[in-house]
Parts: sequence; structure tokens; C-alpha cells
Amino acid sequence: MTTEQPVSGADRGLPGLAVTPPPPYLAVIFTSTRTAGDHGYTAMASAMARLASEQEGYLGMESAHEGIGITVSYWRDEECARAWKSVAAHLVAQRRGRDSWYDDYRVRIATVTRDYGRDTSELEPSELEEPSEQQEPSEQQEARTAMPPLGPR
Repeated sequence: MTTEQPVSGADRGLPGLAVTPPPPYLAVIFTSTRTAGDHGYTAMASAMARLASEQEGYLGMESAHEGIGITVSYWRDEECARAWKSVAAHLVAQRRGRDSWYDDYRVRIATVTRDYGRDTSELEPSELEEPSEQQEPSEQQEARTAMPPLGPR
């Protein structure tokens, strides 16, 4: 049974960040380098993204490919991520990846404990203010007064 999932641009095949619930949740990070040629990769990747989004506990996906491919899928918990790994069509895609699409890859599993963004930063409001051009961080001010001037005297 699937539950109603957050939807983002990335989930609709558009660029965008996944919309996830408050932590904790699981991130499955797949990094790869590809072999030359498509060999059905693009069609399979699209099919797997759609199929993943139908799975219990799926929260979203983000992907970037330029030189090294990075795809992060988010899951409610480890049980849901393990269930996705065992879906028959996904097993076929995994085998094709090992046999023809990837020169190398790594899968890393992490628990997300904090999640914030541009509009929900953990910085204090005073830390978000840009310093004026006349103000310098105190460490730079101290370093400048402690160092002798450079150049001939």
C-alpha cells in the first residue's frame, strides 16, 4: 500500500529539490561513473524513478549528472529502502547497471538528522545579515594590527 507522498519538481522529472518531512529519515546516496553510450540507460532510469515513487515509504529523489552521477533517494526508514532494493524490476536495473552502464559506483546509506534550506536556515537572524563594507570580522582586524606592513621601509 502506498501513502500520499510529497511531490517536488524532481519527482515530476523536472529539476528541483525533494520535499521531505522533518527528520529523521533515510538517504540512499548512489554515486556513479558511466560507460560510454546510453544502451537503454535513460529509459530505465526514468522507469525506476517512477517505480520508486510508488513504493511504500518513498519520500523523494534528487539527481545530478555531470561527470559523476549522484542520485539521492529519501525513504521513511531502512525497512522501506531495503524493500525498494528487492523490487524485481529494480533488481533487473541493478544487474544491467553492473553489466553495462557503470564503470564504477558506490551506494551509501545515511540517516538524515537535520534538514534545512535557504528559507529555514539554522543560523540566527543576526548571522544572516551581510556585513557592511566598513565592517571587518574581528579576527581579520586583530591579524592586521598584529602584522607589520609589507614592503620596503
